[in-house]
Amino acid sequence: MRTIHTLDDLIHELTNSLGLMSSYAQWLGSKPSVDPKAAKGLKMIQEEAERAANLLELVPYDTRRLPTQNAESFDRRTVTPRRQPAKGGGRAE
Repeated sequence: MRTIHTLDDLIHELTNSLGLMSSYAQWLGSKPSVDPKAAKGLKMIQEEAERAANLLELVPYDTRRLPTQNAESFDRRTVTPRRQPAKGGGRAE
């Protein structure tokens, strides 16, 4: 598990997840067999993930080292690691 101590840690994790979503949506949308309606939805997912990542860049750098929680309330915040995709591009179990 990755420990989230600061706002910078949180932004890093969110940016990674958003980048993965954007890339996967772009990859799926580029398949010749994808339905045009689905391609439009995938394009929207890609654009919104990129938009959200850009919004995270607006967080001032001088605030990124601030703790994510009051030390009296929580010692550490953790997030579960991403599941690795199964070989062959399928979903991980």
